[in-house]
Amino acid sequence: MFDACNRRPFAILSSRRLGSCIAGALLAVGTPAIAQVFSTGFEPTTYVGTPQGFPLIGQDGWFIPAVAGSIDAAVYAYDDNALLMPANPDGGLQFLGGTSGGGTSFARSQHEGMNLPNVIIISYDCAAGFVGTAPTAQNLGSFSLQPEPNTAAPSIRTYIQLNTWVDINNPTAWSISFLPYNATGGQFAQPGAYPSASWQNLVLNHWYRVRTTIDFTQNRITHVSLTDIAAGVTDDVDPVDWFVGGGQNSVLPIPQGVRFFSGGGLGNVMAWDNLSITEPPQPCPCDWNNDHTLNSQDFFDFLTDFFKNNGDFNGDGMTNSQDFFDFITCFFTGCP
Repeated sequence: MFDACNRRPFAILSSRRLGSCIAGALLAVGTPAIAQVFSTGFEPTTYVGTPQGFPLIGQDGWFIPAVAGSIDAAVYAYDDNALLMPANPDGGLQFLGGTSGGGTSFARSQHEGMNLPNVIIISYDCAAGFVGTAPTAQNLGSFSLQPEPNTAAPSIRTYIQLNTWVDINNPTAWSISFLPYNATGGQFAQPGAYPSASWQNLVLNHWYRVRTTIDFTQNRITHVSLTDIAAGVTDDVDPVDWFVGGGQNSVLPIPQGVRFFSGGGLGNVMAWDNLSITEPPQPCPCDWNNDHTLNSQDFFDFLTDFFKNNGDFNGDGMTNSQDFFDFITCFFTGCP
């Protein structure tokens, strides 16, 4: 069917033949290849979890870093969990939870031995809670690239994603910010930079997904997004001049690990799930809408642009039947 479509000029295809070509095209579905660096949902059998929490240390290579006051986080079963966290709509059976012990007793969980590529996408789900007595204290929790003994004078190309209370006297809402570095290597002051207002005044005991794209060839954070998982609403931001440790011209080593942290006042709780560190998908020219998935919507979107004379798929400066056939060829072949 495709050969028959490809052998005739688009302008003289019969409506029946064109319909057959379109129907055939919609059967082609694929996704660009994504290279996985590290991924975990803290699920059995790799991880042991219980409603009361089972220590994370030693599970799948996680350890407590050598920082004074550090205590372990734990893997919790969602069912009847002691942290009162609701089920993650995209979660499995278990999640990672960290509870502050108050004072300087903070939960820190670290994983190293990763070979991070030049461009990475870090994604994780997070939720905040409070099981103590107000007032509490900052900071609620964080995610960071490791190993890094001193973020003020970094020894790797790191950054911190920081979680804070809106009001420690009334710990009912929280916010997500970032502590990157400026071009000359100075770290942003706390509470950091909020990508937009959507990252503030977040709901407790509610799951959000944070995605951060880092380009180590540019030494900067190029994209961040926050998704309300239950609502399916995403806020995408391309930050300006958010650099990693060492600044714009950093020659520091690329990190090899990550750390989850839960701190501040007694009873501060952070929960995490679905940690994923990947390379961006390879470019796919027939992923016409750039949503990183090749499906029928790409065909419809291309066809809409094609009939608006804006479908120059092959880049020859014109929109004509050859663009249609080249697009169909790519669509049928799929992306690597």
